[in-house]
Amino acid sequence: MSHTVLVVGGYGTVGAQLTDLLRRRDSARVLVGGRTPPAAPGTVRIDVRDQESVARVLDTHRVGTVVLSVQAPDATVFATCAQRGVHVVDLGADPLLSPTEHARLHDVATGAAASLVLGVGLAPGLTNVLARTAADALGGVDDIAVSVLLGAGEAHGAQAVRWTIDRLAERPGGQARRVYFPGIGYRRAIPFGFADQHSLSRSLGARATTRLGLDSRVANAGLAVLRLTGLACRVNPDRLPGGFGGDVFCVRADAWRGRRHAAVAATGHGQSRATAVIADQVLADLLGGNLPPGVHVPEQLDRLADLPQRLTGEGITLWRRSPGEELSGERVEGPPPPALR
Repeated sequence: MSHTVLVVGGYGTVGAQLTDLLRRRDSARVLVGGRTPPAAPGTVRIDVRDQESVARVLDTHRVGTVVLSVQAPDATVFATCAQRGVHVVDLGADPLLSPTEHARLHDVATGAAASLVLGVGLAPGLTNVLARTAADALGGVDDIAVSVLLGAGEAHGAQAVRWTIDRLAERPGGQARRVYFPGIGYRRAIPFGFADQHSLSRSLGARATTRLGLDSRVANAGLAVLRLTGLACRVNPDRLPGGFGGDVFCVRADAWRGRRHAAVAATGHGQSRATAVIADQVLADLLGGNLPPGVHVPEQLDRLADLPQRLTGEGITLWRRSPGEELSGERVEGPPPPALR
């Protein structure tokens, strides 16, 4: 297998940081690709919607691993890579494969000795691993709640902002909850269509919900208004006001088995950098030959079970609440969990 890694979208907010991390590895040659890449050495033009475009780039440059730092519109790039035995690490936030498509592509990838890891990042990604950690602490799980708090002041790419606005416009069902985010405090988190709920429902066999909040109380209130009024569909992401909040983030996963509860959370600064660091850790395992062939989501890979602990060297703090305690009141509330040591 070639050790050439192609980062599609490697000039974006997350992709550029990931590309920088990868280029520090002596074992990998890194290319940057996209539909309109900057004119610079080491860049290639590729359209992930076009099978011929993908196949041509993979074959011409002897690519061994593709990192998708863009949201693929369909499964074209996954299928093309799997057929050629090319690994994929997908940072996309939307689920693209039905259970039938997942099973079919898994067989193709396994036969070609290709590892495809879908939903790698902060949420989904780290949230999925935290959810499995909490579920494993209970020896099984009935319900999972994933709560994500993002910094309203962090600069995000246009695609990420548009994606968030679109998810708000969907107005998923469920109730807002007052959630304790360790190191930050309580915030009201609204139902939000993260991909985690679909992945975790299938992989862990649990009822899963996902919610979103912002660090700034002002921005968080505005988020709730947009969802409740249905005005999100009219928002121009290029005209959103700035100056609210910082760059802190917190992702929290709560699991219940009956009335027994366990919770794990991670806090840090810089969501985009955290996503790049998480992807870099997954790529290190992949390039080291430590991930099995087939199509996987992070919580299915035993090798990634210690991913949260690995991130503590990257400025991320882990927290947990031990299982065996009974809760009262709202399910995602409770006393602050102690920090992991």
